[in-house]
Amino acid sequence: MTQVFEWRTDAILRLPQVRKVTGLSRSSIYAMQESHHFPQSLKLGAQAVDWLESEVRAWLVSRAEDRGTIGILPPATRENDPVRHGGGRTAY
Repeated sequence: MTQVFEWRTDAILRLPQVRKVTGLSRSSIYAMQESHHFPQSLKLGAQAVDWLESEVRAWLVSRAEDRGTIGILPPATRENDPVRHGGGRTAY
């Protein structure tokens, strides 16, 4: 039997991009991450910490759902996405 693996592309966000998208401060992001109320970061190197864009977007959607305003986030496109305009890298 042959196994087929499907690779998915996901942008990797640095802290300044996460702050811009969420409106949260650095300390709030890390405090919420520590209490498991924010997506966990990926440690990609000795001093490189990043987040998956899809996880940050899902967290934002869940926050909007909690207050009953789902649908406030437009679909990600190169033209209207502030994250991608911030120089987000892509993970493969």
